[in-house]
Amino acid sequence: DRYFTTTMKGIGIFCVMLCHFMGTFGKGITLFTPLGGIGVSLFLIMSGYGLSESWKVRGGKKWWRKRLVAVIIPYIFVELIGYWWFYKISICEMLLDALCIKPLYHNGWYL
Repeated sequence: DRYFTTTMKGIGIFCVMLCHFMGTFGKGITLFTPLGGIGVSLFLIMSGYGLSESWKVRGGKKWWRKRLVAVIIPYIFVELIGYWWFYKISICEMLLDALCIKPLYHNGWYL
């Protein structure tokens, strides 16, 4: 159910944070390194399951509308502030980024 998957995502996030924290502040202790991969895997599996269940319940139209409002529009807004304010980019580059075809941000691939 939703509460179980939320709890598992929280555990996954905690594992990733512990891995990063110990790597940065634990003077490179590698004992916690596997927790990063385990945490990411847990989070992705639970997120995929949640997206699949959401699609089953609400159907495609509402699913895409929610993604547009919750992910794409905020991303475009942040891009407008972050890139147009500090960098000179063209409208074409902005559109390619907004459509996730050619991300400007080096970690933008995750969208």
